Order: sequence, then C-alpha cells, then structure tokens
Amino acid sequence: MLLRAAIALLLAAILLASVVAVRTYRFERTAAAPSRHRVVRPEAAELRDTEDVVFRTAGGASLHGWFLPSRNGATIVLTHGSGADRTQLVPQAVALAHRGFGVLLFDWPGHGESEGQPAYGEAEREALSSALDLLASRDSDGRIGAFGFSLGAWVVAQVAPLDPRVGAVVLEGALTDLVEQTRYEYRRWGPLTQWPALLALRDTEAWQGPYPSATLPRLAPRPLLIIAGADDTSVPPSMAEQLFRAAREPKELWIVPDAGHGNVWSVARREYEERLAAFFTHALLRPQPSREERGK
Repeated sequence: MLLRAAIALLLAAILLASVVAVRTYRFERTAAAPSRHRVVRPEAAELRDTEDVVFRTAGGASLHGWFLPSRNGATIVLTHGSGADRTQLVPQAVALAHRGFGVLLFDWPGHGESEGQPAYGEAEREALSSALDLLASRDSDGRIGAFGFSLGAWVVAQVAPLDPRVGAVVLEGALTDLVEQTRYEYRRWGPLTQWPALLALRDTEAWQGPYPSATLPRLAPRPLLIIAGADDTSVPPSMAEQLFRAAREPKELWIVPDAGHGNVWSVARREYEERLAAFFTHALLRPQPSREERGK
C-alpha cells in the first residue's frame, strides 16, 4: 500500500515537473519568436506631429517607426524591450517631446510592424545602426541621444559606445548577460525552469557577445545614466551596478525603490521625467566636442 502511494506520488511529481518545464519552454520560446502586429499611433498631443518612417537594415529588413523632429536641436532614439513594440516607450517619448527633443521610436526586427527575426544579436545591432543613419540624415545637428530598455538597453550598450554619432546614453533595466539574466528570471524552480528557458534561446545569439560590460568603457567621455528598479524580478539590480562599475566617468546610477522591471516611470514619474530630461539637456544641449573627440 505504501509502495503504491510512493509510486503514485513520484509519478505525480514527474508529471508536475514535466508540465512546469514544458510551460516554461513555451513561454520563453514565445518571447523569442517574432511578434508582428499592427501598432496603433498614440493619442498624446506631444506626439501628434510624428511621421511614420520605414527604413532598412543592412540585411534588408524593413523597420517601422515614428519620427518627431526636434525643436531644441537634439533627438533621442528610444529602443523597447523583448516581446514589445515601440509603444512601450511612449511615456518617455512624450516627456522628451514635451521639452522640445526630437524622438525616434521603432520596432525591433520581428516585433510590431517590422520585418525580420529576433536574434538578440547582430540583427538588433544592425537595426539600431540603421536608426542612427536615419537620424544622421535628418536635422539632428549631430546631437543624438540613445535610450534603451531591457533588450533595448542590451543593444544600445553594444552599439552606442562604438558609434561616435551618439552623444549620450540612458539604459534602463539593463543586463550584462542574456544567459545569466534568463537563469535569474527563471530561478524559482532552479534547473526545472532554467534549463527549458535556456533551451528556448538556442536558436538566438544570446550566447554571443559583445557584452555591455566590455563595450561601455568606450562610451566615455560621453555621459551615461543607468536606471534600475530595486525590486526588479526579471533583471537583477546587481547587473546595473556591474555595468556602472565597468563604465567610465561621466556616469550616473539611479536605483529606484519599490520599482520593478518596466514600471520605474509609473513608480517615480515626476522625478523620472525630470531626471531624463535634465540628463539629455546637459549632455546634448551644451557645446559639443568634435566627432573625432567623441570617438577617442
């Protein structure tokens, strides 16, 4: 009788473990898969005059976005997180546009209305470079800033330090390593959830560099602001601290109490908007060093 009960308990445990593993795999696989859909234009008055733009990556994928010309001489490209689209960063875009900044929001490859396949690597780096090409061809006066959230922060931290056209960088929910971040996010059940999640990433470039901690030092002397939520359960705040230590001056670190992944703006809205605007104003709207100086 006890043996039968033990066997039944063991089988139930195996079944439960299998269900958890399969659901984890499917969830992470969905996040890593293309998520193309129609993107609805925001109703915010500050973004009423945005222009629909389509531009191509070096690999030929068409990327879709919104561009609002600057009224103060500086433009910010905003890059969203995985599984989202450009509307994720509308609050930040509104705050910047309200203060005269131009903004460019676009969908990563395989997200929103953009073509392509999510890769967590070269495809996204090419997309950001193409976005910077677009801004360089517009009236940005060489004053370009970059804002990245989560996956966007991962890519911005790889591209911006090596591109002298970017004069200032803000990273929110930034990670140092996609594999370690995945292990952290799925840590609750240990290997039971971590391994399936990592298996779901096997067809991406998550395992490859360059890693932000290696590239960020090259951003200096251009300013850097790193933002993190103290209660982030997807990306550990310690990763923001690691990136901050790796970067060179000038740099700032703001870890927001009671904030998680993607809700820092809603938790500390007034301070968030003021910090964001003040950072880009100080970094981009004062006399600029030459491109050669920024590239050193």
